[in-house]
Amino acid sequence: MTGMIEQAAIELEKITPNEINDLIAVSKKVKKNSDFSFITSIDDFRFQLGNSKLVIETDQGIINHLLKNKSEFERLKDSALNEVKHSKIEPNNLIKKLAPDYRKLFISSVSYRNECLDFSIGGMLDNTVGYFYVKDKEGLPEMNLRDMIMVREIEDGWYLYKTT
Repeated sequence: MTGMIEQAAIELEKITPNEINDLIAVSKKVKKNSDFSFITSIDDFRFQLGNSKLVIETDQGIINHLLKNKSEFERLKDSALNEVKHSKIEPNNLIKKLAPDYRKLFISSVSYRNECLDFSIGGMLDNTVGYFYVKDKEGLPEMNLRDMIMVREIEDGWYLYKTT
C-alpha cells in the first residue's frame, strides 16, 4: 500500500516554493486538524515530504537513516525511557514536548509497549514501518502474519520493523 505514499512524495517534490507558501496560507485559514489543514508551516511540509520518502525507502536506506542520525535517536530514546521510568504519562504519547525534534528525523510518533520503544515512521493503515529500541531482545514483539511481519536488528538495541 505504499503506492499512494510514493505518489504523494512525487507530487510534494514538484511543489514550488510559492505554491508551498500558498498551501500554508490556505491551511492556516481552515479549522486546525481538518483534512484541509494538511501543511501549516514549512516544517510541516519538510516533515510530510521527508516522512513520505522514508516510508518508501529501502530497508537499507531506512537503516542508514537511523545510523546517520544515531546520536539524535539516542538522545530521544534516553528522554523517552526517562519519561517511562519517572512519569505516569500515556505510553502512546511519549516525549510530546520533543515532537519537533523527532519530526526532523521524519518520525511521526514515539510510544512504549511491552518493554519496547516504538519510533514510528508511518505508513498506510496497518502497513507501517519504524524503529524499535529494546534493552533486551526478549522484549521484542514476535513476528506473525497478522501484525509484525519483519523485525531486523540494526545495532545497540535498535531494530527496523514492518507491520501488515
